[in-house]
Amino acid sequence: MKKLLLSTIAIIAIALTGLQAQNSIWSFPPYFAKFNPGMQPPQPFPAPDFGQPTPVHYAGLPAEYSHNAMQDKDGNLLFFIVDGIIYDKNGYYMTTMDVWSGSGEILIVPDPTDCHLYHIFYDGIAHVNLTSHPFYFLLDMNNPTGSSSVSLANFPGIVNGGNSFVKNWYNQYAASQLRADGSRYVFINKYDMVHIFKIDASGLSLITTYANANPNFPSNYSSSNANRSEMEVIEVISPITGSPAYRLALSYPSSNVSLGIKSNTVLNADIDFSTGNVISGSEEFTEYTYYNNEEAHVHGLEFSQDGNLLYILHEPTTTYNAVIDIHTVGTGNNIFFPLTISNPSDYQFSQMELGKDNKLYVVGENPSTGTRLATLSNTNTPNPVNWNSNALAVGYNYVYSNYFGGVSNNLLKLYPLPDQIDGMDYTAHFTTDPECCIAYTSFDVEADKNNQEYTGTATWSAGATNNPFGSVSGIVTVRDKLVIKQGANITINSMTFEFAVGARLIVENGARLTINGTTLTVYSDCGGNALMWQGVEVWGIGTGTFQAAVSGKFIAQSYSVIEHAIEGAVNFNHAANPSYANNGGIIQATTGTKFRNNVKDVVFNAFQSVFNGNPYNDQSYFNDVTFITDASLNDPTYNNSITHASLNEVTGINFTGCDFENTDVAGTTYPYLNRGQGILTYNSKFTVNARCLTLTIPCTSFDESNFTNLTEGIVALNTVRTQVAFVNKSNFNNNFKSIYIFNMEAAKITENDFDIGASVSTNFSYGLYLNNCSGYIVENNNLTTTYGGYVGVYVNNSGTAANEIYRNNFSNLIVGSQAASTNGDNMGNGVGLEFRCNTYESIVDYDILISSGMVADDHGNCLTVTGPSNNQFSYTTQYGDFWAVTSSVGVPTYRYSPPNGYNLEPRNTYYNSSNTATHECVNLAAFNPSNSCPNRQGGGRTMLMMSTELTTQEAEYDSINNLMSTKDTSLLTILEEDMAVVKSQMQRTRSYIIQELLLNSKNSDGKLEVIDFLQQHAAYNTNADEQALAQLLIAIGNIGAAQSKIAQLQSKPNNGQFVEFSNIAITLKQHPKQNNTLLTDSVLLQQVKDLANHPNENSAVASARALLVNLGLATYEETIEVVIPTGSTARLANEEEETNTINKDSFVTVFPNPANDKLTISHNLTTKDGIISLEIMDVMGRVLMNKIINNTNNQIDINQLSSGLYFYNIIQNNKMVQSGKLVVE
Repeated sequence: MKKLLLSTIAIIAIALTGLQAQNSIWSFPPYFAKFNPGMQPPQPFPAPDFGQPTPVHYAGLPAEYSHNAMQDKDGNLLFFIVDGIIYDKNGYYMTTMDVWSGSGEILIVPDPTDCHLYHIFYDGIAHVNLTSHPFYFLLDMNNPTGSSSVSLANFPGIVNGGNSFVKNWYNQYAASQLRADGSRYVFINKYDMVHIFKIDASGLSLITTYANANPNFPSNYSSSNANRSEMEVIEVISPITGSPAYRLALSYPSSNVSLGIKSNTVLNADIDFSTGNVISGSEEFTEYTYYNNEEAHVHGLEFSQDGNLLYILHEPTTTYNAVIDIHTVGTGNNIFFPLTISNPSDYQFSQMELGKDNKLYVVGENPSTGTRLATLSNTNTPNPVNWNSNALAVGYNYVYSNYFGGVSNNLLKLYPLPDQIDGMDYTAHFTTDPECCIAYTSFDVEADKNNQEYTGTATWSAGATNNPFGSVSGIVTVRDKLVIKQGANITINSMTFEFAVGARLIVENGARLTINGTTLTVYSDCGGNALMWQGVEVWGIGTGTFQAAVSGKFIAQSYSVIEHAIEGAVNFNHAANPSYANNGGIIQATTGTKFRNNVKDVVFNAFQSVFNGNPYNDQSYFNDVTFITDASLNDPTYNNSITHASLNEVTGINFTGCDFENTDVAGTTYPYLNRGQGILTYNSKFTVNARCLTLTIPCTSFDESNFTNLTEGIVALNTVRTQVAFVNKSNFNNNFKSIYIFNMEAAKITENDFDIGASVSTNFSYGLYLNNCSGYIVENNNLTTTYGGYVGVYVNNSGTAANEIYRNNFSNLIVGSQAASTNGDNMGNGVGLEFRCNTYESIVDYDILISSGMVADDHGNCLTVTGPSNNQFSYTTQYGDFWAVTSSVGVPTYRYSPPNGYNLEPRNTYYNSSNTATHECVNLAAFNPSNSCPNRQGGGRTMLMMSTELTTQEAEYDSINNLMSTKDTSLLTILEEDMAVVKSQMQRTRSYIIQELLLNSKNSDGKLEVIDFLQQHAAYNTNADEQALAQLLIAIGNIGAAQSKIAQLQSKPNNGQFVEFSNIAITLKQHPKQNNTLLTDSVLLQQVKDLANHPNENSAVASARALLVNLGLATYEETIEVVIPTGSTARLANEEEETNTINKDSFVTVFPNPANDKLTISHNLTTKDGIISLEIMDVMGRVLMNKIINNTNNQIDINQLSSGLYFYNIIQNNKMVQSGKLVVE
C-alpha cells in the first residue's frame, strides 16, 4: 500500500499548529460524542439488541473499567471498545481482545502501512498475577476475529533484558504521529522505565528503553496507594538541541528520601527524535508530597497546544488544593502555578485531553449539576476567564480499576477520557491510499444505513429536508448502489450524486427517474487513479413485452451531466439471470444533457417492444444531447475503447440535434486513430437528424447533429438488412471514417456536410462507405476536406439492383466517389448503380472511379429531362472524370444533357474509351440544374404520391414485358432500353417506399408494413426482395412463414449461401441466448466461420461476417482500391504530411490474421527513423503486449493471448504507422 511520508519538520509543524488534529470520536459509554468542529452533544452508542444485555452485541451498558473509540475518514464512528470487547460502528460484535477487561488506558494506533490494521495497547487485570502486565492486540478490520492478544511481558528485549512489566496499574501509553520513515513510535511506561516501541511494515519491535525514568520509585509501593493516570507525548523542537524531539510527561508514585515520606511525581522530558534517548538537561520533576495521609493522586496530564505548558490534574489536598496546576516547561523542578477555578474538587477524578477544537477537556461531577464536561480555551495562554465549567452534559459514569476483581473501590475511581495520539490527523491514514479511503468513508447511501432503495413519488433537491439524505448542499455520495424501485417516480432537481468506483444507479422495471440539472459522477474525494463508476442501469423485463407499460424509464434533461462512468446509461441489468431478462429499459435524454468522459455513454442490448403481436419502436431517444470526450478518461487504459452510443439489436433509437465529439484536436491524449466512435450499431434501426429551432412548417432553422474529431463517426453492421439507418442534416468534421454501413437495405444518408479527416499511410479516410448495401438513398450531401481526406463516397458490392448516388457535392478530395466489386446486373441495358447529378470541384485524381466490377450498363437515359447522368465534373483531376477500369456487357454509355456551359461531358482521355462511350442527349433541353437535377428531399413526395408513381411504373413494366416476345430486333432493342429505365425507376421508387415504411411508420418499427408491401407487390420482387422478405419473417419470429419462403428460394439459383445463413439465423432466433449461442456451440460457429470466409461477397457472407464481428470473433477491414493508370506514380495518403505518414515506399505486413501461437510482422522501416514497436490491446483498450520489432522480419509469441478479438498498433518515433484488428484463434 502507498504511504504518505512527511518530512520531520513538516510533521512537527503540523503538531504545533493544531490543524484540526485529534480523534473526532470520544467514548463515554454508553454514549459517544463527535467533534464537528466543536464537541457535539453525546449520543448513545448503537445497540442492535435494543438495550437488552447480550454476550454478543453491544447492549447499551456503561463501561466498568476501560473504553475507547475510533473515527472513520469522515469523522464518524468506525468502531468502539468497551471493557475489552470491540464493536463495529453499528454496535455489532467484532471480537474480544481477551477475557481480561483491563484497568488502564486503551491506546489505539493506526498501522502506518495498512489502513485495515489497528494496534491496540491495554492493561490486563491487575489482581490476576498472570495477566498483570500490558497487552497488545492487532485488529484487522477485514478479519476481526483472526487476531489474538499478546502479552508484552514476554516481548523480546523486555523479559530478556530484565525489564519485565510487574504492576500493571502503573502502565501508561502514548504514541507518536507518523514519522518521516513511515513508522510510528509507541511509549509504554512501567514503574521505573519507559519502553519505546516501533510500528512499521515489519510489525512491532522494541527500539530502546528510557531507564530510571521514575527515580525514587518505591519497590514496596502498596496497591492501595496506586494512582490511575496517563502519559502524554507531543512532538516539539527541543530548545536544547534545536532538533525535533518527543516531549513526554508521565506520573508515578515515589518516595521523598530526605523526608522519608511518599509522594506522587510528574516527570517531563524531551526524547531525541532519532535515537529515542533522553536529551540531557531536559528532565524536570514536579513532586506532590503526601502529608497527613493526604494523597494527591495525579490522574490527568496534558500539554498545551504549543507544548510549552504542562497541565497537571490531581486529587486536592490541604497542601495542593488547586486540582489543576500548570508547569512551564524549562523552568525547573517543582515550579508550577494553579489554574484558579470554582468547585475544583468536582474534577479531581478526571483525566485531561485536548479536543479537536483545541480546547482542554476535563470531566466534572457534582450531585447538583450531574456529570459534565468542562473546557479551557487558549491553552497556550491559560486564563480562568477561558474556563467553562458547564461546556456539555455527558451523563457519564466513572470506572474502576479491575485490580480488586470487579469490586468498586474509590481509591481507583476515575473518569477516563479516551486516549489519543496528540497532534495526529486522524484522517491521514485513510487518505494515503484510495482503496482505504473508499473503504472507510461514510457514504450518504450505503447498505449499512439501509437507505439504498427508494419507492413512492417524490421530488428531491438540495436542502436538509428536501431529500432523504439530509444533504444541504445537494451533494450525495453513494457507496455501492442507489435503486429506484419498481413503481417509484422520483424527480431530482439540481443535485450532484457521486458514486464510488463500481457503484451504479438502478432504475428498476416499472420505475421512473427524472433528473433535471443534475450531475451523476464518480466519487473522487479519495483521489487515486482509474476512478470510474459503473453508470445507470435502466431495466425492462425482456424482449417481446410492451415497453411503455413495463419498462423502467430514465429521463435526463435540463443540462444534466453523466460523467466518468464505464457505461453512462444502459437498457439492461448487468446481474440479470438469464442475461437478457431485464433488457428493454427506456433512456431519454434532452435539453442540453451531457455524457462526458465515459467509456461508453449509452449502451442498448437486444430488445423488441411488442403490443398485440405487433413490433413497436423503442421509446428511447436523445434530443439536444452532447456526447463528449474532453480529457483522458479517469482510467486511461480505456482511452482506446470509447464508443459514445452502442446499439445492439434495438429498433427506432433517435438522435436529434446531438453532438458527438473528442476535443483533443492536437492528438496529445488520443492518437488520431484512437479518438473513439460516435455511434456503433448492430442489427439496429436508428436515425440521426437535426433539431428544429422554429415552430414554422416547414422548419427554417436547425440545430444539426455533429460528429467531430472521431476515428469513426457512425458504424452500422447488420445481419438483418432491413434494420435501417437514416442520417440527415448532420455535420461530420475531421473524422477519419465518417459513416460506415455494412449489409443494410434502404439506408438513407441525406443533406449532411462532411469535412473528411486525413488518411494515415495506406489507411484511407472517407466520408461514406456503403459495403454490401442496396436500396440506399444518398442525396444532397456535401463532401469535402480541409484535412487531406481521401474519398467522399465509396460503394462496395451493392449488388444487381438499381441504386443511385444522387445530387451530392464533392470537393478537394483525392477521389470524389468510387464504386468497387458488383454494383450492377452485368447485362446489356441492365440496371445497377448510377452516379447522377453530382457536382465535383477541385478533385485530385478521380471525380468518379469504378475501380472494379460493374455498375449500370448505361449511365443515364435520354427519355426525359431528368434522365441523363448529368454529373458536373471538376475538370481538375489528373486521372479521370468518369473512369471505369472494367467493362460490363456491351459498351456502357455515359449520357448527359446539352451542357449549357456546365462541365457535363467527361474530357477526352479522362474516361476509359476502351470500355465507355459518351452520348449527349441532344433531344433534350439544355442542362438547367433545378430542372435536370431536381431536389427530391424537399418533403413534397408523400406515400400516396410514391404509391401512385409505383402503380404507373408497374403498369409500364407490364406493358413493355408483354411486348418483349416480338421478333423485331430493332423494336426489341428499344424495348430493352425502355425496360431498363422502367426497372430502375421502379426499384428506386420501391426503395423510397420501403424507407418510408421503415422510418416513418407511426409507433411501429415498420417490419410488418414492409412485409405487407413486399407480399402485395410480389410479382415485381427481385430475388433480393424475396431474401429481404425471408429475413423480415425471421426477425419478427414468424419462423413457419420464413421457412416456407426459404424453401422457395432454395429452388432458385444463387441462393445457396443465403439459405445456409437463414437456417443458422432461425436456430439462433429460437435459442434463449440467441447470437451468444455461437460462443458455446462450436459446430454452429464453424458453419458461420466457413460462410464468412467464402470469397464470393453477398448478403449471406456479409451477414456471417457481421455476426462474427459483433461477437468479437473476427475482424474484416474495409478496403479501398487504388487505381493508378499505366505510367503514373502511385499515390499514398497524405504524402505531404510527413508527421502523419510513413514513406510512400514503406510497407508493414502482419500475418497470419487470424493467428494462433505465432504472429509475424514484416516491414521495410529503418531504425534511423526511430525504434519500431508493436502494441497489442484487448477490446477494452488495455495494452497487453509491447514488443520492439526493429528487425525486418519478426516472429512474436502470442501464446498468452486467449482466443478473441484484439487491436494492434505499429509505432515508430511516437507516430502511428499502422493499426488494425487481430483475431487470435
